[in-house]
Amino acid sequence: MGYVEQRTDGKDDYHVTSDIVRVFDKDTLCWMDLQEMLNDEIVHGQDQVLCATFFDKNQKKYVVLDSDSVLLGAFDMYWDIRRLPIQVHVKDIGPRLLDVSSKAS
Repeated sequence: MGYVEQRTDGKDDYHVTSDIVRVFDKDTLCWMDLQEMLNDEIVHGQDQVLCATFFDKNQKKYVVLDSDSVLLGAFDMYWDIRRLPIQVHVKDIGPRLLDVSSKAS
């Protein structure tokens, strides 16, 4: 599986997905730090954002990690196995920077 990075020059770069393993201290990691780390490690275009989710065992569905309180709840939910599996998706949020039809002219 993979995703397409929308570059500023109008070209696309294909990236394969991978598993990344990191060790964090749940008492010192905040959502902004995790978000910054993900933004540094996962290549994406300026019209793309990263969406991190985890599987909520109580709701039995994937929930978006978007705040400190959700992150702390996720850590607590998976504390027994000492691992918090998250998925990060690259989502397009804006129009393509260069119209494909203008290239043909």
